[in-house]
Amino acid sequence: MKPAKIVAVSLFLLIVALGIAEQIYVHKIFDDFSKRAAILETDIEARNFSSAATYAEELEEWWEKKASLLESLAHNRDIKSICQEAARLHGYIQAENYTESKVSLAALKCIGDTLSKLLTFRLEHII
Repeated sequence: MKPAKIVAVSLFLLIVALGIAEQIYVHKIFDDFSKRAAILETDIEARNFSSAATYAEELEEWWEKKASLLESLAHNRDIKSICQEAARLHGYIQAENYTESKVSLAALKCIGDTLSKLLTFRLEHII
């Protein structure tokens, strides 16, 4: 096999491997996001606002770290929308506003689900 073909095949395999690694990473982020949202939902339903405030703050800080890397992988405005909605949710929880907290959490989960579908590999994205 010629050196040019070896380089081409090697680069192709590298690109495929990086794509697979990216998809695994994105799936892991959104699985973790869903778990964190579920914990918040449980605390809000129980009206345990002190615990929910702690988790909401942790979610904000965690997402800020993940968002910077996600933005380097794919630019999407919803990445910043999650930051804004998480901050809004944290404020409602601190104010112990049950109704608005539930609405904000539902919006946060919806944005997360939509973003997850947009950033992961799906056959309909190709067709």
